[in-house]
Order: sequence, then C-alpha cells, then structure tokens
Amino acid sequence: MSNLNVVKGSCLCGAVSLSTTSLIHEVAACHCSTCRKWGGGALLAVECGS
Repeated sequence: MSNLNVVKGSCLCGAVSLSTTSLIHEVAACHCSTCRKWGGGALLAVECGS
C-alpha cells in the first residue's frame, strides 16, 4: 500500500476535476477586478508543482 496522500479538487458543477500527490502547502490569493468578476470573490490557488 502506498503512503502517498492524494489531494482532489473540482469546480462546483463537477465538469473539471483534478488530483495530485505533490502539494505545496501555500495558498495564493488574487483580488483583482477580473478574478472577482469570474468567481464572485478573491481567487484562491494552491500550487501543485508540475
């Protein structure tokens, strides 16, 4: 059995999903007007490496 932790995510409607075992534990946020228009608030992103 593998000791890798798999992190999964998706958009709200489920059309796009992703998973990774490589996660950098930092969250970035963008508050520009474009990101606020697209998402209704700040864009939060987690870097997953390559």
